[in-house]
Amino acid sequence: MNLIAQTDVARETYWGITSVEYAVFYFLAFVTVAVFTYGVYRRFARYTQGDGDSLPRLNELQRRVVSAAKIVLSNEKQFNRDLYGGLMHSFILWGFLTLFIATSILMVEEYGAQKLLHVSFWNGDFYLAYQFIVDAMGLLFVVGIGMALYRRYWVRNHRLWDRHTSAEDDLFIWTLFALGIGGFLLEGLRVYSAGIPDHEVVSFVAYGMALGFDALGLATLGPEQAGLNGAGLNVENLHWLAWWTHSLIAFFFIAWIPYAKPFHMLSSFANVVTRDEKAGKRLPNVPSDLDATNAESIDDFTWKELLDQDACTKCGRCSSVCPAKASDRPLDPRNVILDLKSYREDLEWCCEYPKIRARDSRLSVGIDPEYRADQGI
Repeated sequence: MNLIAQTDVARETYWGITSVEYAVFYFLAFVTVAVFTYGVYRRFARYTQGDGDSLPRLNELQRRVVSAAKIVLSNEKQFNRDLYGGLMHSFILWGFLTLFIATSILMVEEYGAQKLLHVSFWNGDFYLAYQFIVDAMGLLFVVGIGMALYRRYWVRNHRLWDRHTSAEDDLFIWTLFALGIGGFLLEGLRVYSAGIPDHEVVSFVAYGMALGFDALGLATLGPEQAGLNGAGLNVENLHWLAWWTHSLIAFFFIAWIPYAKPFHMLSSFANVVTRDEKAGKRLPNVPSDLDATNAESIDDFTWKELLDQDACTKCGRCSSVCPAKASDRPLDPRNVILDLKSYREDLEWCCEYPKIRARDSRLSVGIDPEYRADQGI
C-alpha cells in the first residue's frame, strides 16, 4: 500500500454530525464531566470527615499503587476459588480499560494532534492496528458482560441475590451491555454505509455486521448522505440514531459513576492501595478504652471504614467463605458492610448524624431480618 493510500485509511470521527449537534454533544459532555467531578469530590470529602486510622495507610504510596495495580489488573483475587468469575471480571476489566484508552487516543488526536499541531496520526497502519485491537477487546468486553448476565439471571448464583440486590445492579450490568453492543452496531452501520471497504476487515466484528446488513438489503444513501435525512429507513438514519443513543447512554453512565455501584471502579482500587498489608498476620490492637463502644455514630468510623463501604460490590465472596454464614448463623459479613452503607447514605440526606442505637432496626447490621424479628432486635 502506498503512502497516499495509507493516509486515506482512516475515518471521520463525527461522521454525520452537524455543527449544531457537535456543539450540543460537547455541552452535554461538559455537564457530564461536571456532575461526575462533583460526585467524586463529594465522596472523597466525606472520607475526610471520618476519623483517622490507627494504621499507616498511605506510607510508601508509590509502592502501594504499583502493588495495587498488579492485584487489580491481574484479577488474582477474583480467580481465587472462582475461575469463571475471574475470567468474567478479567474480560470486563480489560475490555473496559481498552475502550477507555481508545477513546482517550481519539481525544488526543482531535484536540492535540489536529488542533494544536495540525497533524494526524490516526490513519494508515496505526488506524488499522487501533481498529483491530478495539474490536478484539470490545468483543472480549461483551463476552464478559454476557458471562455476568448468564451467572446473574440464568444460573441465578445465590451470592448475587440478597436483600441488598436492587435495580441499580440491573441498571449497571445492562448499561455496560448496551454500551458494548451499541459501539459495534454503530461501527457496523458506518462500515456498511462506506461500501464495506476492504481495509475495514480489521474491524472484524463490525465488518461481519456490515456484511449482515448487506445480506438483509438494508437501504443506504452512501457516505455522502451521512446524518439525519428524510428518506425513511436507511443506514444513515439508523447510524445517526445509534450515534446519539450510544452517546447519551455513555454520558449517563459517566455521570452516574460516583453516585451508585459503578463507583466501585474507583473506590475498589483506592481500597486496595490503602489496605492493611499485614492483615491476617497480626491481631488488631487492643483499644485503649476497653469501655468504648467503638462506633456510636457514623462519624465515629474511620475514613478507611467509609471507603470499605463504598468499595463493596455486593459480590458475596466474603459471605461465601465466612464460617458463621456457613454454619447457618444469622451473621452475614457482606450485609454488615451494606447495612452500614445504606444507613450512612440515608443519613447523608440530613444535616446531622444521630447516635447509633443498638435496637435501631437499621443498625442490626448483617443480621438476618427473620432472626431479628424472632429475637426482638
